[in-house]
Amino acid sequence: MRENLNKDNLDQGDYTLTGTILKRKDSIKSTQSLLIFLKDIGPRWISAPSSTGKNKSSSITEPLIWGNFNIYQSPSKLFLKSIDIKQDFLTIRSDIKKLKTAIELYKITINNVYLNHESNDMLKILWNAMLQINESAKPEYIKFRFIWKLLKIIGRAPSLLCCSKCGSPITSSTLSWDEDGLICSRCTNTTKLTLEEMRNMQFAVYLSHEKFIQWSNITNFSENISDISKHMLTFF
Repeated sequence: MRENLNKDNLDQGDYTLTGTILKRKDSIKSTQSLLIFLKDIGPRWISAPSSTGKNKSSSITEPLIWGNFNIYQSPSKLFLKSIDIKQDFLTIRSDIKKLKTAIELYKITINNVYLNHESNDMLKILWNAMLQINESAKPEYIKFRFIWKLLKIIGRAPSLLCCSKCGSPITSSTLSWDEDGLICSRCTNTTKLTLEEMRNMQFAVYLSHEKFIQWSNITNFSENISDISKHMLTFF
């Protein structure tokens, strides 16, 4: 098993890498293509036996699965040899609301991650979000936290502490949100957000993993924050 990775172009040989299945494409033949987000080398398309073929082990190649993936780099492509599943998130799969949120986060990841490029920070954020969904934190807050943290990685996260117009700290009760982010009372006379909503957005992104789960389970969610989550998707 190779230990030294050429992250851009894997040398021919066997590898074991941690990650999650983002997407699966089934073929009419006896193979399927899996988009697997792998630690240290990023998302890669990998060929695997199809569930319609003789090898039924591919029934475990579902999106949302996390584990150690044993893969082989041939001269032309990557092949999946086996999976050591670490977490299948059955609790999420059995709950429609949780499953919908997880699928949304996976779609956001697929749309904003670069193929064949390492992005361990993004992979970690996705893993933490799955744990949060699994532990029954409010899905709406998880989505807001997830989107903001992804934006932070690429340097596009809106400030939740300062006005997007003048840069002054947000302290007043007159708040709004435009295409760039929060707006203070000096820059707007329109009140579209309450101080409580602003503080809840701050808590959602700045609290540690464990404290976020505890806090979100006892905090009401506002549709204004849901609208902001949708708007932040345009920042990518």
